[in-house]
Amino acid sequence: MPKTNSENGNHILVDVTIHVNGNLNVVESHEITEKIEERMMAEHKITHVHIEPLERE
Repeated sequence: MPKTNSENGNHILVDVTIHVNGNLNVVESHEITEKIEERMMAEHKITHVHIEPLERE
């Protein structure tokens, strides 16, 4: 019986970084990240998203 990728130790890594308005506070940025992570987990099994602020205007 052939082994699945997880049995072979193969993993797919997706590095997700989003840029948010630099004027948002940490709580606001975190709320955006949580919404994106929930959707990514439901659709793609991705559980971590990085946030980076855009330069402040």
